[in-house]
Amino acid sequence: TSSSDQLWQIAQKVRPSTEVSKQQTMMALLKANPRAFATNNVNGLRAGYTLTIPSLDQIKAIPALSALIQISAQNSAWSNRVEFNNQQNSTAE
Repeated sequence: TSSSDQLWQIAQKVRPSTEVSKQQTMMALLKANPRAFATNNVNGLRAGYTLTIPSLDQIKAIPALSALIQISAQNSAWSNRVEFNNQQNSTAE
C-alpha cells in the first residue's frame, strides 16, 4: 500500500464477484490484514503493507448488512476522531 491508497478503491479492484458488496470486501480485507490498519478502522489504512486478499468464501462469510453497519460506524468513529483532534489542537493554541 502507498499513502495515496484508499481501501474503497482497493476493494473495488479486488472484489471477486458482484455477489458480494464493496463493504463486505472492505471488512474482509480489514479482518485479513489487521496490522495494516490504524485503530482497526477501515479508514486507517497504513502505507507500506502488502495486503492479503481474502477469498470469495471469506468475504461471503461477512453478512452484507453487518458489513454496511460496521463501515458506517467506522466512518463515524473516524470522523469524530478527526474532529476531536482538531478541537484539541485549536484549544492548545
